[in-house]
Amino acid sequence: MNSLDILDKTKKLINNNKNIVICGPKTNLIKYNNELLKLNNYSVYNGVDNFILFNKLNGITYNHNKFWIEETDISKLNNLIEDYEFIKIYENLQTILE
Repeated sequence: MNSLDILDKTKKLINNNKNIVICGPKTNLIKYNNELLKLNNYSVYNGVDNFILFNKLNGITYNHNKFWIEETDISKLNNLIEDYEFIKIYENLQTILE
């Protein structure tokens, strides 16, 4: 999947109100999707730990909003119980999306 495919896929997922997890090296995907995320009332998190921290109620992680999470450590995705669409970013795509 090339960088344009990823941008197109993220826009389609946002328009279809899907939860999204981007995993891999940091990119500027958020910059290209920021207005669309705001328009569709998404919550944006820098990592799964931040998602859990902001959505914890009485010791239980609870989320009722659509979300976009950018995570660099794939092992942390095991802590998510919500349904989400997964997009893996590889090193060679990272520079294209900067």
